[in-house]
Amino acid sequence: MKLIVELTNVNQIKRFSKLKNVKYLLINYKGLSLNYSNSFEDDELNNIKELAQKVKLGLVLNAERLFSDDDLHVVKELISKKFFDQFDYITYSDFGFKQLLSEEGYQEKLIFRAPTYLTNHQDVNLYNDLNAYVVLSSEISSQELIELSKHTNKNVIIDLFGQNVCFYSRRPLLTNYFIYRNTFKEINPET
Repeated sequence: MKLIVELTNVNQIKRFSKLKNVKYLLINYKGLSLNYSNSFEDDELNNIKELAQKVKLGLVLNAERLFSDDDLHVVKELISKKFFDQFDYITYSDFGFKQLLSEEGYQEKLIFRAPTYLTNHQDVNLYNDLNAYVVLSSEISSQELIELSKHTNKNVIIDLFGQNVCFYSRRPLLTNYFIYRNTFKEINPET
């Protein structure tokens, strides 16, 4: 098993490199990425690339946003600057973007990721043939993911979500919610 972890801070690289199964860092870039908490600029990308190479971690670009025709002109400029060369893989969900990158020889780097798609093995196998990898839908249950993965024609990627702190408050929000809903659950604030 190989893990791809989202990089939100350059300082995380050293820590991630010490984790046994982490092999790639998912990088968010403004103008290309979708659903990210932090993105990086060109100067930061150079630093990330150097640090990642030192600790033998690969880079995956999140390029999952949807593109208009005007946006694709920006992608063409990035292609001419060899921007995509610095990444081992590129996640995408827009087929115009995929077409441009495929025409320029990036086909073997493409990972199709559209969280509401790829819920059956026929779709998975079709898209697997068109890409280096695909990410299975995060909209189905873990049991469905297990069954689906048994019928794929090659390895696939599954989204995992770790513990993430949303916010901290001393207000009894959950307790008040349960009282409002007439649901009496004991809430242990220590957990």
